[in-house]
Amino acid sequence: MKSPKKTLFIVIICLIFTIIYTFFAARPLNDKLKISTVWTITVPDPVDEQYAAFYSNTGSSTVSAADSDSEAENESHKLIRFMLKDRLGYFTEDGTIQRVTYYTENATISSEYSATYTDNADDIAFFKTDGSIAGVIESPGFPFFTEDGNFVFLPGGTGFAAMDLLGRTDWIYQSNSPVTAFSASKNGTAAGFADGKIVCLDKSGKPLFEVSPEGSNYRVILGADLSDSGELLGCVSGIDRQRFVLYRYAQNQVKVVFHEYLENEMREQTFVQFNKEGNRIFYGRSDGLAIVNCSSLTSKHVPLKGKVYSLKEFPDLDMYVVLTKTDGRYFVYFFEGESTLTGSFSFEADNAFILTEDNDLYVGRNNQISKLELTK
Repeated sequence: MKSPKKTLFIVIICLIFTIIYTFFAARPLNDKLKISTVWTITVPDPVDEQYAAFYSNTGSSTVSAADSDSEAENESHKLIRFMLKDRLGYFTEDGTIQRVTYYTENATISSEYSATYTDNADDIAFFKTDGSIAGVIESPGFPFFTEDGNFVFLPGGTGFAAMDLLGRTDWIYQSNSPVTAFSASKNGTAAGFADGKIVCLDKSGKPLFEVSPEGSNYRVILGADLSDSGELLGCVSGIDRQRFVLYRYAQNQVKVVFHEYLENEMREQTFVQFNKEGNRIFYGRSDGLAIVNCSSLTSKHVPLKGKVYSLKEFPDLDMYVVLTKTDGRYFVYFFEGESTLTGSFSFEADNAFILTEDNDLYVGRNNQISKLELTK
């Protein structure tokens, strides 16, 4: 007869295995796709005095996936950003957390800069990846950092400003209607408004063109994205005969090249995103994901569980991964080529993110980050 302690030990081991399997066990639809876990790290809790240095902007302590007490030399490592619930920071490809900042209200982060702020804050300081101060944001409002520029949404919500690397205002765009969609790309910026207007500006803030999608009874822009080339603009617009519209801008003229109506309409901000090459655009639907081919001007609709929150690419594998959420459960879907669903897994969490680097996938949920390796 087994002792109570031994029985308890076996139960605990089985439970741990079940949790790990539930989170990481992919259900591939294609036997050629293999997913393996490289490491999992836990982001320190701010109330733990052992990791107090993590939560100061000048802290230089590190936590490693291999040894949480080790001091790592990370200057040669690429830093990867993360934001989970009430903390943000950077970690390395080998599973070392380089810096963590705890925040209570609002925050924004890119691969180069981060900032935390309150609703009524002025003169917001922002920081580099090493924790040193980069500058102080000149314009009042809510900062928003992207890989293609740093911006501030102005008080009142009807305008935004672009800022330079020191936080000084480069240019401002002001409207009479609240901003409801925003996109920054390598060659410009697109903003959609509650009155149904979309304006596209170049990198200097000069307006390139303005459109107001028609066809719906109530005008509002729920989601928009500008391709890196600056030549294509996609949006989900309107309520009551809601539709997706794709525009092409060339030779100082803009025209609709594709559109389709959405059978089941949405009443909230909606995911819209071009791929890096700009030959596909994705948008979230009430029943899943739509993929529009920008060359053939055709679309495919793939049923998925939950609302689409994020999409990241694996360029070398001609694959991409999609994160959705419904009823407190996140789903991660893998696609090959244009629209072939090849695998998925799901997990319960209060908050989560996905990021890709080369052929690696980083999944964050609650206070943990995992690195998954994909092979074909």
